[in-house]
Amino acid sequence: MECCGGHSYVDFIESPYFNKTNPVPLSCCTLRTKDPLNPVPTNKAECFKSANEQDTKPNVYLHTTNCTGALENWLSSKTVILVSVAFAVAILQLLGIVFACCLRKEILGGEKF
Repeated sequence: MECCGGHSYVDFIESPYFNKTNPVPLSCCTLRTKDPLNPVPTNKAECFKSANEQDTKPNVYLHTTNCTGALENWLSSKTVILVSVAFAVAILQLLGIVFACCLRKEILGGEKF
């Protein structure tokens, strides 16, 4: 999604797992490859330098957008698909209930409940 952190990349700066030499995860930098197991930044030094400066302007080497907003944008762009899938699942559930009732009636030989 090309984003970093819940609010911004600054979320990582106060973390005990990161320091001045590694202020943000490599996934916060712009990457050459899309491999999540082996992220390769386009320019690691410039990315970390930008993170240490805490510059909030759009940056070529560092993703400055927050992931919360990016996720909301992605979900809103997929709303029609998500609602359609939920509706289809609901219809399948109702059909399953109807068929189960019909099967029960056949098994009991048409007897009433």
